[in-house]
Amino acid sequence: MNIPVDVIAVFNTLGNIKPAYIRLEKEDHSLITYQITTIHFSQEEKHAGISNIVYVCDILAGENQRQIKIAYNLQSHKWFLHNPT
Repeated sequence: MNIPVDVIAVFNTLGNIKPAYIRLEKEDHSLITYQITTIHFSQEEKHAGISNIVYVCDILAGENQRQIKIAYNLQSHKWFLHNPT
């Protein structure tokens, strides 16, 4: 399942995208922002003709590191959090 999320990203002169922060909605509908501390890797994936750049990242949640997987859809320009079920 993919959950739409807000992401602040940095773009370099070559057009490469580096996500820096992600904002998630909690159960009480409040928003919380996490800094992306590490990007382990990114790769372009294509499913049913739709291209995404997928990033496996670490965020700092309190004092704990947590690994997440986010994707940037190249057609819609939207970010999604991959939530494994």
